[in-house]
Formats: sequence, structure tokens, C-alpha cells
Amino acid sequence: MGIGTLTGLWLLAPPGVAWPEGRLLWLMISHLTLLSWCVGAAALAVSAWTRRRAAALAVVSIASMALYLVDSLGLWWSPMEMAARLTPFYYFHGGPLIAGTSDPAQNLTVLGIATIVALAVAYWRFETRDL
Repeated sequence: MGIGTLTGLWLLAPPGVAWPEGRLLWLMISHLTLLSWCVGAAALAVSAWTRRRAAALAVVSIASMALYLVDSLGLWWSPMEMAARLTPFYYFHGGPLIAGTSDPAQNLTVLGIATIVALAVAYWRFETRDL
């Protein structure tokens, strides 16, 4: 993400336009990294229960898409707002991060805890599984 953002700015930004601060870029990269780790840890936990890789891949892929849609609906439809808080995508919205209206420490903490819990479940299941 960082290399792509810097390349896009270098190639496409008009001369004289201020680039985002390095701190903001690192904040966005850290949020995206923890979001991907969270989904990866969930995939590891699901794969601990399945016998075939394709089944785990299907479950995690479909669940990720559904959770993203729930989060998107929560942005525009108030009845879905509470359900959107249960998705990991709720804790990585670029607009509020750029505007400075979100709490990055809280977002990173929630994503980190969700990742650790999913990893703990995955390792517990793999330990008790007869391979």
C-alpha cells in the first residue's frame, strides 16, 4: 500500500499539491496490515475445523464479503450501524483516519485483540485435532 500510494502520488499528483504526512501513511498501512492479519487469523481458525482447504477458503471468502457489505450498509443505513460494529472492516475507514475524527489507538486495539483471539482459537483447535 505504501509503495502504491507513493508511486501514485509521484505519477499523478499535480505539482504544488501537498502530499499526506508520513505519519498518516504509516497509520493507514498499520490499519490495513492488522485488518489483513485479522482475516488471516480467522482463516486459520476456520481451517482448523475443516478437512479440505477449499471449504475453509469458501467460508472465509464469503464471510469476508458479507462482513464488508454489512459494514458498507452500516455507513448509510442506521438500522445496520450496530451490526457494522461487529465487523473488522468497521475499524478501518480511511476517510475518518485522514480527517482525524477516528481514534486510531482504539481501532488498532480492537483489530489486534480480534487477531489474537482468532489465533488462540486456531492454535487450540490444531492442538486438539488428530492430524
